[in-house]
Amino acid sequence: MSEIKWIKITTNMFDDEKIRLIEMLPDADAVLVIWIKLLMLAGRCNDKGLVYLHEEMPYDAQMLSTIMRKPVATIQLALNEFQNLKMIEIHQCGIEIINWEKHQNIEGMEKIKEQTKKRVQKYRENKKLELGLAGNKSDNNECNVTVTLSNATEENRIDKNRIDKESKRKKFKKPSRDEVKDYLSEIQKNIDIDKFFDYYESKGWKVGNAPMKDWKATVRNWARREKEFTPQNKSGNKFIDSLPSDTLEQMSIYGETKRLKE
Repeated sequence: MSEIKWIKITTNMFDDEKIRLIEMLPDADAVLVIWIKLLMLAGRCNDKGLVYLHEEMPYDAQMLSTIMRKPVATIQLALNEFQNLKMIEIHQCGIEIINWEKHQNIEGMEKIKEQTKKRVQKYRENKKLELGLAGNKSDNNECNVTVTLSNATEENRIDKNRIDKESKRKKFKKPSRDEVKDYLSEIQKNIDIDKFFDYYESKGWKVGNAPMKDWKATVRNWARREKEFTPQNKSGNKFIDSLPSDTLEQMSIYGETKRLKE
């Protein structure tokens, strides 16, 4: 048990018959001091009035002499007188104060017990709360990991879908002759469709060395170049006039057609 910090001593203590008898002894003052100190030790032990160093070592006269700084003879005289007056009992467990509740603040003791009980209860509740929070945190971490992984999977799925869409959008599909014909009607242009198809079929539908991305743009460029090299725009050079229109366009960029004409 934890020790208490106070004991109860009434103001009429010296009116007690037993105390008056002690006052008649030769060393009355020392004996009274020993009595007060015994009450203090009992309060420190806080074990129903028992006085001991610890539960397996009760005090003897020699030990009390050292602790209370009194001669052993005086200690022994006091203990004998206390026993005679039925103020204490001495047994194997130690010295026991008789009627301990008379010298103890019972109300204060109950208050201490209640406070201790509440303190222990609060400590246990806090421990349970900490364990509960730790468990919830672990569960939340697992949930967060699951959600994060789920989000990551969803984001990856979205990215993959976007890439697939872009790939599909960018993937070139060779047009049919009818599609080219319809588109020429739409843009009101006219080209030699067979020549256009034969040329790009032989090229693997590539523009230069790059795969064709937009056949409609290629048709427009072909029509524009073909217009530039119509009969009225022929160079008079059979080699130049026999070249495909896109080749002629590339040559014109670098001034090659002008050099060949010369």
